[in-house]
Amino acid sequence: MASAEAGEPPTPQHELPALSDWPITEVQFKTLTYETLVLCTHLGTDAMGREESALLTQLLQRELSISAADLEATVRRLNATGLGESGSSLVEVPADRRPYLHYRFLLLMAGRPHHFKDFVDFQLWVERQLVAFLCGLLCLTQMAQLAVWEIPGFRLSKAELQRTLKRSFRECYRLYVLGATGLADFRDKEYTASLSKLNALVHSVYNSLYENGVWPEALSYELPYPYPLSVTIYRVLLLSTFNAGERRAARSSRRSAGSAASGGGTVVASTSSSAPELSRERLVASLWHCRRALHSR
Repeated sequence: MASAEAGEPPTPQHELPALSDWPITEVQFKTLTYETLVLCTHLGTDAMGREESALLTQLLQRELSISAADLEATVRRLNATGLGESGSSLVEVPADRRPYLHYRFLLLMAGRPHHFKDFVDFQLWVERQLVAFLCGLLCLTQMAQLAVWEIPGFRLSKAELQRTLKRSFRECYRLYVLGATGLADFRDKEYTASLSKLNALVHSVYNSLYENGVWPEALSYELPYPYPLSVTIYRVLLLSTFNAGERRAARSSRRSAGSAASGGGTVVASTSSSAPELSRERLVASLWHCRRALHSR
């Protein structure tokens, strides 16, 4: 797993959009995008129909090479089932609010190692939520035409604010998550205190966005995934979703052509398969729904 420690970071397999400055692996980024798809399409909630749910479940298992049990656990965590305390703000967030950017931060604040099957899964999950949220927040601040940002005790320029955000998020991850060797070494109180400090910093940014009329949605937690993060996520979803299907179709076409050439007979395309094919029409509809959610404002 790539770290955010000071110094030269390892060369990433996939770079996030400009501003994040937090390289993660290609697998991590792909998983991050599909977690976004789950939230945008409301998979695992009553807001999604049975057929659409079956379609997306098949897609996620195929694209993430994940078992049905692990996928179910992933979806439950993303829907806050078993995370946080009963009656907490996270649990009360309705499904139609979960696609927004701030929900990833709420997930981050609620998730702890005992919610995962092993500590490495927790580390990877925390990194994805941190990167998704931090990158989105940095993109928002970059888009905002504000010369000065009011942070308690400080008046910061945009560049100073972005450096502060990156340093604060990295420190939380490096010291309390990446630096722990396992559950026995995890310092829950210190990690919780670090997240509380991040929460205060994040809300200072929200206040500046709200008070200056730049993003009125900030205090209602309806901030979208901003450009370029939204475009990058959707692009990865689109390409990875359709590429696999196109490759299978191409292989099938070559096999059919080869059979025709060797046998000299008429080839009849087979519609049977060991696994049912994804419905292209329904898949497009789901991805379009995801795109609307990512770009909503």
